[in-house]
Amino acid sequence: ADMSSPSDRANARRARASAQLAVYSPERIAEQVASARTIAQWKRRLAARRQRGLACVRVAATPIGPTLPGLQAYHTSVFIDSVEYSFGEGGVVRADGPQSHLVMSADLSSTVLIDFGICDARPKDFERRLLPFFRRGTYDLLRKNCNSFTSCAVSFLTGKGFDPRYSAAEFVGSRLDILGFMRALSGGNYVPNERADGFAVDSVLRELRRPCSSGGSPIGPTPVLCRASYADAAGDDPCTGGLWAFCGILCR
Repeated sequence: ADMSSPSDRANARRARASAQLAVYSPERIAEQVASARTIAQWKRRLAARRQRGLACVRVAATPIGPTLPGLQAYHTSVFIDSVEYSFGEGGVVRADGPQSHLVMSADLSSTVLIDFGICDARPKDFERRLLPFFRRGTYDLLRKNCNSFTSCAVSFLTGKGFDPRYSAAEFVGSRLDILGFMRALSGGNYVPNERADGFAVDSVLRELRRPCSSGGSPIGPTPVLCRASYADAAGDDPCTGGLWAFCGILCR
């Protein structure tokens, strides 16, 4: 039986109503509409040079964290046409438009777009070759981050190098006081990830250049992009192994 008093129940009802009003407040709705418009504008921009049978390769870069003397940290992601691929703690995430940058720049006003030209980029081949190197749980803010993934992706797709200015903060941090530098950059939250030990962009690029006689990845079973729109890590796994495209969790 409910032992709460009528006034307690009334207060609880008012609290629930207030919470619902907050969700649907004009300010919140305006924010959602603005984000949707921003994404739509960027998608049109990303699709502007699309050609039949070919794909535009671009990189988006957004400044993050404090600006240090002569240094700026960046979050980067790579695009094949309007499809974004970004790397974080959950592994590689595929999104429609520059979704990963909205946390750092709500209107994307500080995000720059770098054009790497048009090439014969096949998303399935890109996913098959790159995902095994960037699995869930291997992210490290200093040694294996979004810029590491972007560097490998750009080289694989276009054969071009990625401007080192976008990973300069990590480069300096790895050669100075690593823990002190990165803790300052991350607000005291940086903890080295042992699963990133031994990772190097150059080593990945060498592996990617190796021919695969079997048509598969040179390093073993390849994750595949899951088609489920949502999956719960604690529930039944609908994947046979691969990326949950919407929540970014790598199936195990």
